[in-house]
Amino acid sequence: MADVLILEPHQGSLEKYKNMLHAMESRIKIWYTALPEQAMEWINQEDIGVVITEDDMGIMNALEFSDMFRLSRPDLVHILMTEVVDIPYILDVLNRANIYNIILKPFSFAEDLEKPINDGIKEHERRKRASGVISNMQGSATNFAQEFDKLRSENYKRTRDYSNLYTAFSGIVHGNLATWGDKLSIPEEEYIRAKYFVQDIVKHYVTSYIFSQQDFAERKKQMETEFLNEAHQSFLKIQNNIDSNIPQNKIQDILFSIYLMAHLSKYILTQYQIIANIDYSEGYYVIRIQCDPKCSMINGKMVYAEQNEKIRQLMHEIVDACLKKVFVKSMKGYKDNPFVAVATTVAVD
Repeated sequence: MADVLILEPHQGSLEKYKNMLHAMESRIKIWYTALPEQAMEWINQEDIGVVITEDDMGIMNALEFSDMFRLSRPDLVHILMTEVVDIPYILDVLNRANIYNIILKPFSFAEDLEKPINDGIKEHERRKRASGVISNMQGSATNFAQEFDKLRSENYKRTRDYSNLYTAFSGIVHGNLATWGDKLSIPEEEYIRAKYFVQDIVKHYVTSYIFSQQDFAERKKQMETEFLNEAHQSFLKIQNNIDSNIPQNKIQDILFSIYLMAHLSKYILTQYQIIANIDYSEGYYVIRIQCDPKCSMINGKMVYAEQNEKIRQLMHEIVDACLKKVFVKSMKGYKDNPFVAVATTVAVD
């Protein structure tokens, strides 16, 4: 199994990653450095299959670093760590630097690093197998690089496909956030919670909507686990009522609508019980999501996790705008229950 290299310009962060990945080092050799020149030396001398870098490493950025090894090591898997700041810029880097995956910061759990590393190792092994086939067929280093780039570009096509959608989507959740906050006169110290609410949506969009290659069953299980809180008797249940398989490029649409409403319920309510039904009708996938607010009531009165009514209103508006922008048709909420939505997406011909 190939080694993993982590290039991080801040020594404090390197120590944090070492602690988080200590258990993983029993089966995988992990190299740590703060110096790009040291990283390149190890890439050229050691059996490294996955490299994780920041976007900005001081003397160079991720694109410049990628250019240094791309032709000599087309099998090397490059994963980017970055904060959610300027997603259109990040998408451009992903395309031009041929980034395989992205880890969005901040994160606190070892699994946030372990899963991308495991996925990267599998991708590295796939590339090595592909390179052997191609080199045997072509017998030329130049042709090999060209053919391998062609194969590898398939992994990034989904990023390009969704970049325009993200630009519009980002304009809603980021551009309108301040406007909505001013309109509702939300104090700055309270407003930060709305920003975290939006940041989590963006992180989910990038990591799950753009990058996910999991099938429906895997994504369904992952989402249900994410929203399960047995102590609070809170859960999300996704019911697929469609007999045929859902196309991969529609899984993202369907589960993203469910995520938006589950995310809203989780942020606002102390307890939630969410049922999402997926159906198919006349060329459309129809997703019906309902959360019964009665489970959050004590003596007939709602108990909220988010105490500020204006922030609750803002979170509702953000999710409503996202649903309307991303899906063909959508409806969220009504007077007696604002935690319900219907979204539709067009089927693949």
